[in-house]
Amino acid sequence: MRRTTLTAALVVSVAAVVSSLVGVAPAQAVGMPAAMKAQYDHQYGTFTPFTKSGSRNATIVLPQNARSGIIVATFTPADAEHTEFEVHELNSKGGPTGSNPIGQGGKYTGRVAYGTDSWRKPAALKVEARGQWILRFSQVSSAPALTTSGHGDNVMLYWGSSAARQFRCTTTRVATCMLRETLLRNDYETIPASDNGSGKDLSKRITLSKGPSVLQLNAGSTWSIR
Repeated sequence: MRRTTLTAALVVSVAAVVSSLVGVAPAQAVGMPAAMKAQYDHQYGTFTPFTKSGSRNATIVLPQNARSGIIVATFTPADAEHTEFEVHELNSKGGPTGSNPIGQGGKYTGRVAYGTDSWRKPAALKVEARGQWILRFSQVSSAPALTTSGHGDNVMLYWGSSAARQFRCTTTRVATCMLRETLLRNDYETIPASDNGSGKDLSKRITLSKGPSVLQLNAGSTWSIR
């Protein structure tokens, strides 16, 4: 009996170590099942990845099949006086949709989503920047699985069961810290956690809804979901 108990404890311990090394939340398998990827692709579409770059303001017209997607963005300011980097969604008439995937100051690297609300599919993106910027576009299903920790803006996919987690976010000069969740079956986002611009470190117990979902984390600092 004792040997069986010790063996079971060892298996649990090894599984916990492997999970921490991989960095993937234990409620979700490491690899996305093909059937789950098909759900994301059906909801948000597929397209061949492409890249846009520049050093000034620009408007990027989105292909019809890329009205929802992921952007991995980098930005280096031209000088100390022009540090703002913003990306705004535009509708088919050139007006704002009300969603701004990026709004940061200073050097930036991050992953963000756009067009994840079906009623707000943008026709174009407006970039406002003075400095070198690069936007790498890919389909939503290309985003990584939920991980336990990171730094800065990120987009992650969650297809596990409903699970309680502790969300923590430390602040720097950039106060924003917000976790948003968009369930494919609901087609609108909720906000499980936000610092509401307080500028204080955030620690909150949250419940991730049963997936599949898209999690968007906006943070100017380190964060963890454990």
